[in-house]
Amino acid sequence: MNNHQEECTFSIIYGDEYDCLDLVADSADDANIWVTGLIALTTNRLEKPTTSSLAMLRERWLESVFDEEDRGRRGEIGEKEAVRAIASINRRLPTQRIKMKFKASQMDEIIEKNEMSEPSKENVEIRLINKENFVELYKELATRPELYFLMVRYANKDYLSCQDLRLFLETEQGLLGVTTDLCESIIDQYEPCPEAKENNVLTIDGFTSYLLSSECALFDSTRSVVWQDMKQPMTRYFIAASHRPFLVEEQQGAASVDGIIAALKRSSRWIELEIWNPEEGEEEPRIQRGPTTNNKIGLRCALETIKEYAFERSRYPVFLRLLVHCKKEWQRVTAALLKEKLAKRLYVPADDPTDWSTNKPTPFDLQMKIIVVSKRLPSTWKTGDGDVSEEDEIPPSARRIHKRLDLAAELSALSAPFLVPKACSDLMSTAPNSHYMSPSSHIPHISESVALRLMHTYPAEFAQTTRDYSVVISPNLSRLDSSNLNPQEFWNHGCQIVEMNYQTPGLMMDLQEGKFSENGGCGYVLKPEILNDALFTPGDKIPMTPQGDSSDPFVVIEVFGVAGDCTEDRTKTVKNDCNPAFDESFQFQITVPELALVRFLVLDDEYIEDDFIGQYTIPFECLQPGFHHVPLLNSEGDPLEHASLFVHVALTNKRGGGKAKKRGMSVKRKQQKITTGMKAVGIKSVDDLFKTAGDPLSNCISMRLRLETCMIEWQEECGLGPTGTIRQGIRLIHSRMTTLALNSSPPSTPRGSTNSGGSDAAPSFQIDIDDKQIPSLIITGQLPDQLNRTFEKLRALLSVCSEITHESDGLLTKMEDATSKLSTTYEKLSLLCTESGLRGQKAVRAGENFTWNLRVLKAQLSLLNRTQDEANDIIAQVFETARVLSVLSDRLQHQSRGRRFSRVLADPLNDSLL
Repeated sequence: MNNHQEECTFSIIYGDEYDCLDLVADSADDANIWVTGLIALTTNRLEKPTTSSLAMLRERWLESVFDEEDRGRRGEIGEKEAVRAIASINRRLPTQRIKMKFKASQMDEIIEKNEMSEPSKENVEIRLINKENFVELYKELATRPELYFLMVRYANKDYLSCQDLRLFLETEQGLLGVTTDLCESIIDQYEPCPEAKENNVLTIDGFTSYLLSSECALFDSTRSVVWQDMKQPMTRYFIAASHRPFLVEEQQGAASVDGIIAALKRSSRWIELEIWNPEEGEEEPRIQRGPTTNNKIGLRCALETIKEYAFERSRYPVFLRLLVHCKKEWQRVTAALLKEKLAKRLYVPADDPTDWSTNKPTPFDLQMKIIVVSKRLPSTWKTGDGDVSEEDEIPPSARRIHKRLDLAAELSALSAPFLVPKACSDLMSTAPNSHYMSPSSHIPHISESVALRLMHTYPAEFAQTTRDYSVVISPNLSRLDSSNLNPQEFWNHGCQIVEMNYQTPGLMMDLQEGKFSENGGCGYVLKPEILNDALFTPGDKIPMTPQGDSSDPFVVIEVFGVAGDCTEDRTKTVKNDCNPAFDESFQFQITVPELALVRFLVLDDEYIEDDFIGQYTIPFECLQPGFHHVPLLNSEGDPLEHASLFVHVALTNKRGGGKAKKRGMSVKRKQQKITTGMKAVGIKSVDDLFKTAGDPLSNCISMRLRLETCMIEWQEECGLGPTGTIRQGIRLIHSRMTTLALNSSPPSTPRGSTNSGGSDAAPSFQIDIDDKQIPSLIITGQLPDQLNRTFEKLRALLSVCSEITHESDGLLTKMEDATSKLSTTYEKLSLLCTESGLRGQKAVRAGENFTWNLRVLKAQLSLLNRTQDEANDIIAQVFETARVLSVLSDRLQHQSRGRRFSRVLADPLNDSLL
């Protein structure tokens, strides 16, 4: 057994006691064929036999396509006509692949007939293709085994009816309230066979087209538009930023407006330009890297380009970061060009009546505006030009001597007063009551190496800086090759504007592209709420629930996020054919999903360096559960033609899934006391406040643990994995009950009892509703012990869900009140420590314990909200799946038109007829 691959093995479970027969096939394909055939044999006994008319509709369609090309009715067509016919009905198939398949087939046919020992190219090309070969070759080209087996699992035939399709959408894709109209619209849009459309069925070709469509993209379509709140202060957003985008190669390399266009088209909202004096005879300042390089572009051309492309991808503000190194007369020319070329798009502070010293600007306030970020004369300056320190925006590592720059009043007047950049090398500059910087008027500009030092040395203080200011991180000057820093490190610590070299592809730019694909790709992504929490320090342990076409491709799944979430895993290497299959599962636990990015990387194992094939990066929160195709991108971020990964995604603790974790030996254990994880502060009044939250906190932890335990136990009884959903489990129970009913006496009328009936009743079950609006089970007939245990576990799960839905609101109120009072107490904690005689290390420990306790409370508040959502979702899934399987009780069928089920049953009258 150890020599056989896991995908070659399968088991047949049979009999009342569910005995198990373990089998091994010669190959994974053989195992799939056996499993699919056995499922079809056992299930087709329950359904009306498939009519021969529908069974052969795909063949008839392909024959009609052949007849259209065979205008002379000779019964044969040439290769050119065959390729054209197939390409016209299946645009996913590359023409070259179709030609190669025909050539290979014809050569095999010649060799088999022994017409020649070595077939020549000329003889192969003149061969004709008959109708039978045309149909078979198309099937070989267009039928993907993994999709065919998936379809047969739900249809047990060569097509999906509306009912089969709805079951697939609800069970695998996680959709709720799927109606007949939706299924028919999918068939009408994606099914290529006219006869299949007329009969409202989906063949394997339509099923494949649907799964490859944008509707089944891995990326959640609801997040492909701007959906986040855009009226929060700028400090609350991550902003896509480019570092000197006018450079298209290394830092001393070529300059071109193409780099600016590329950055803006890829959602960058921060464009950095260096402005220098022009050479003799030139009439406008030039944009270049340093004073000596010969690679330059004119300011006029750059501004025209920015105006044209600034709002092509997003209507939210673009920040034009100007690094001014030119004389005053050229600064005035710069100011005039800004007004002339940007026109109404230019944000002019003098025309804005809003007092931004008291109101914080938001992306919504400044839509369709280009905002100049540059040096600005002090507010105390009365009139005329002045001078400012160049050190304000030069990183400490680059400073040589103290320099001053004469600044023209015209250019200063165009710079936003609420975004004046200042270089920062320590956190004293951004500390509260600092005279050097003010959150209402400055943005700290920190170099990469300085930021890393501050983040790891003073994480709490640095986190506070990112809450008060919009922090700009620039790459080290040593990155002359235009390599990129790791933006995830800085996002984890709340840094809003991380400058990237967009001209350099690779992992870091993949993370950048993945991050800002969120929120409609508008260049602004709202920071997770945890980063706005004054008590959260990045790097701290997150409080958890206390408890005991290549030759040899392979896929790497990488997770980027907070330190504890960063991980990767890889598939085995497989030999590439038309559709290489990996057939492997991976499991990752994510603690801060709001910051996590998932990257699918495909490499070629044939090369020493594992040659890059393609990748796709997506925010974890944008993942959709179910079967999806992952579009692969090349190193430049452009889609690879005909290249994708077919994956199944299961998100646990979301939409009713269970917690993915392994269980130990099944032994009886003494009930352990629930621990809250709270620590003594040492101040009586404060500890008493925490005690008031202790009981609701214990109840909250207990309920969540019981929900997780019940879900895991039910999954095990059903034979599901840790990512199995309620829908899948009830569908399995229904299948087993139906099989059991076939092998028992003819069914009798259900007695409506919640207990199993006598041996004279055929086994069946229905879903009813109790007086608390929770699903209840009506079991009829005599069941094997295994099925009885499965139903008992489902009852236990529903009982816990009932308790959570009815008690969680009260617990939430108590915990929120306690948290509010404790947050107020935190402001005077130092005084309380002094009054209680706590000094030095004891006072520090008291502060740490207070902070920890408050984090635990807030974490449990979030978990309780999530638990409540999960319980409601489990209940909704039970009702919805029962409706789809037609096992709702008669009483519930009538109540389904009422208020309680309006959100679950989208169209109860029509859908019940399906």
